[in-house]
Amino acid sequence: MPSPKRVTFIYRNYEGLGVGYLASYVRSLGHQVQLVLYPDPWSDTYVKQKDKDSPMTGRLQSRVNRQLLREIVDFRPDLLCFSTVTDDYRWCSETALTLKAATGAVTVFGGVHVTSVPERVALNPAVDLLALGEGERALAQVLEQLDDWKAGADLKIAGIWYRRDGEIHQNGKGEAIQDLDNLPFPAKDLFYQRLPGLARTYTATTSRGCPYQCTYCYNAVMLPIYRSQGKWLRQRSVDNVIEELTWAKKTYGPRHFLFMDDVFASSKKWVEEFAQRYKREVDVPFALITEAVVLNKEETVRCLKEAGLVNVQVGVQTVNEESKKSIDRPESRQQLHNAFTFMNKYKVHYQVDHMLGIPGETDADQRLALEFYNEYRPDIVSVFWLKYYPKLPIIDLAMEKGILKAEDLEDIEEGRNEASYLFGGNAPEFKKWLGYNFLFGWLNFLPRRFVDGLVKNPPRVDWFAWESFFFAASLPRLLSTIFRRPDFRGRDHIRRMVGQVFYIARLVARDWRRERTSVQAPQATNGFARPEPRPWPVPAADGPDTAHPDRVVVGRRSGGKITASR
Repeated sequence: MPSPKRVTFIYRNYEGLGVGYLASYVRSLGHQVQLVLYPDPWSDTYVKQKDKDSPMTGRLQSRVNRQLLREIVDFRPDLLCFSTVTDDYRWCSETALTLKAATGAVTVFGGVHVTSVPERVALNPAVDLLALGEGERALAQVLEQLDDWKAGADLKIAGIWYRRDGEIHQNGKGEAIQDLDNLPFPAKDLFYQRLPGLARTYTATTSRGCPYQCTYCYNAVMLPIYRSQGKWLRQRSVDNVIEELTWAKKTYGPRHFLFMDDVFASSKKWVEEFAQRYKREVDVPFALITEAVVLNKEETVRCLKEAGLVNVQVGVQTVNEESKKSIDRPESRQQLHNAFTFMNKYKVHYQVDHMLGIPGETDADQRLALEFYNEYRPDIVSVFWLKYYPKLPIIDLAMEKGILKAEDLEDIEEGRNEASYLFGGNAPEFKKWLGYNFLFGWLNFLPRRFVDGLVKNPPRVDWFAWESFFFAASLPRLLSTIFRRPDFRGRDHIRRMVGQVFYIARLVARDWRRERTSVQAPQATNGFARPEPRPWPVPAADGPDTAHPDRVVVGRRSGGKITASR
């Protein structure tokens, strides 16, 4: 039987549920697991660019990188695991090159980006193995066969690709695991050890996948690939979910639970059983992410509210029916009306996600949205700008309208599209929408009659065309966080950023003590020569909630160079 392996997961900033599940699964099989959580609060969009590029930032990041590199080398990993989305792909690649040279470990890349464009990722010299699909079982098999593969044997594991002697070895697209109840609960302790404040709100998912195929969302790429294996939307049983939540309540004592499903509770029967059990056995305030289609029935909103629901995030994107058809949004205007009406009736704090930059939308469409939101007054209207990702169906629409050209596709698939979908995105007429961007952000603070007047007099909207992320988005969200008790997700984000500052301070202090005691920087192991100094790159920015396609926050990359060796 193969000996237990040492597995290092590299993740950045906050908690990744996918990484938690993978780490828990391989740890349950007897392997040793290390999580290296890369702290990078400077990359958050809420931080000004001049602060990201300051000499002090560079010095702090240099010490952080050096200390984390020591921890990795001291652990002596056999496998370095990266869960990659497109915005992180370039950073993951540079980081993998640095760590491969320092440790001699094998690298494996998984995640949405890898599954979307495996042919491109397989050519990346930083990547030894690719894991397509959901990787718990595949990763376990890789660890069993790793020694044989390094000795020259082939890997015949579903979803695992690799390049050898110039040839790409493909093993299908992997799997969409159907029996979610059989997976161990995610390894939360690995994240909480690094950032204890994360335990204040326990994040969970009750399902995997989505019943819809919105053309701007990764589910539109994944569903056609895995449909043949069974359901793409797979629901955990109520028993299994409640078991995790009661365990988490006893173990970590969270103030809130946050359900990060792409669409929470698409089954009415499941919702009713869950709500009854949750109130009786868990009874902790919770938030969720879902669609208006789910909240279209008053009974659903009522029973969730009685169970402890305090905060909802609802994807809307557009209220124009033709635009909805063009991007395959599932809800009708009537369903939006019903959902907003019921949430207002039961006093549920709710956030609406609206998208700017949808191909073909006009000024009239944004006025229509402003008028519609002003009627129901959601607590927050979060604006996200359309950004193009590999293989998304909406790319065809953008090509048809001349927004994208064929040569743009390579940049998109290589992760070189550095637009921020928090501010500007890939909208060709960015400044045209700045007034609406500002008004959506401030909507709940503005008098209803004032907004009605702007809708009736469109030129006045341009008075608010401020090209400032802080005034258009950060400030109103900060005010909501301070003055509205149900907006605990905003407060959690602030706490996470503060927690990262203390985490960085601990890492810097350890590096400083090592330096004062003349401990040498880590040497290469496993037969590798000590590498030339290579930048450990600053990652693309992240925000509070990246697990859901309708709620992703991205900022600008830092331009600082940070060396990974002493």
